[in-house]
Amino acid sequence: MNKFEAEGDAPTTLKKKQWLLDFANKEFGKRPIAEIKAPEILDALRKIEKRGDMRPQLACAARLELCSALE
Repeated sequence: MNKFEAEGDAPTTLKKKQWLLDFANKEFGKRPIAEIKAPEILDALRKIEKRGDMRPQLACAARLELCSALE
């Protein structure tokens, strides 16, 4: 998160990214990014969509944000 803060992300954006990182840590733990495969990420994000926590138009953006945050 320090990287995003240093880049000047808005507080709302930081909150969203922290939520996604928390979700990713819960789903994938401390596994190296190279071990996490695309189908696993898609399955995890579908869980979010099924709960209705995201509007459909944000689903694609969330996928990209999560992958960016995991790097």
